[in-house]
Amino acid sequence: MSTVGIDKRPGGVTLVAVLIFIAAIVNIIFGVWLIVSPIGDNPTVHNSLGQAKDIPTLWLIMNGLLTLLLGVIYLWLGRMTLAGSASAQVLIQVLAVINIVFALFRLADWSGWLAIVINVLILALVSTKGAKAWFTRVP
Repeated sequence: MSTVGIDKRPGGVTLVAVLIFIAAIVNIIFGVWLIVSPIGDNPTVHNSLGQAKDIPTLWLIMNGLLTLLLGVIYLWLGRMTLAGSASAQVLIQVLAVINIVFALFRLADWSGWLAIVINVLILALVSTKGAKAWFTRVP
């Protein structure tokens, strides 16, 4: 029985999977850091007037749990990407567009521009002919 599409994973898809796994690891580490950061004194931030304000413990824990959850979702998405799931391609494209939109709010910082460049690259890599064939193949 023959397969439709391609049997070898394109390099662009592998690169996207590596980037997804890196994002997963970063999110998991950052989520754990947020969860344990209230131990002792809560971190403080300074507003535009220079006044120090403590970050509430509940805020840190909730954001840590959500960041940890996002890391686990990225691990799952990375596995789906390597397996060639058609839904992975759609999820990658949706998450990349969402990341680009939120990066627009950080354009004053270099991280906003970096996020835009990386997510445009991801969109381009999962939209190539080879990637489309990988994600729509019948095993």
